[in-house]
Amino acid sequence: FYNRFAELFLTRKVSDLLHLYETSVGSNATLLLNVPPNKKGEIPKKYQKVLKNFGMELNRRYGNGQIASIEQRTNEAPYIYDLSFKKTKVSAISIAEDINFSQRIEKFEIYNGDDLIYSGEVVGFKKICKIDNVLTDKLTLKIIECRREPHLHKVKVFSY
Repeated sequence: FYNRFAELFLTRKVSDLLHLYETSVGSNATLLLNVPPNKKGEIPKKYQKVLKNFGMELNRRYGNGQIASIEQRTNEAPYIYDLSFKKTKVSAISIAEDINFSQRIEKFEIYNGDDLIYSGEVVGFKKICKIDNVLTDKLTLKIIECRREPHLHKVKVFSY
């Protein structure tokens, strides 16, 4: 419920909301913002401003990613996929499983050549993997543990 104290002192910063997004939506979950209307039924201006800036920053970071071409290199564990895309400075990678086949990936790694750049667990609907900026046009996704053969839906790379 709306609380004037919360509006004045507990309004989250855009950086906090981005962190929440990347660790919830970016980790196969949903993000509930809990922004209640005031007694007039309006979203307070302070909340509106933060939410608008949050939306603009989300769009800047994740609105225009490149869809990677996916080529499966192996047909058994560990499953290895070559990811190719237009050369860019990669800041984040989004991996999505085709959840029509269920969530299967339990442990994976991403390589730039022979260099391990990310290690993670569970993909599901979406996993956002933030990395140090890497200038490249190809990466390797190695699925180390999975319940059954994985079905990738989409891999996108982002530069911000």
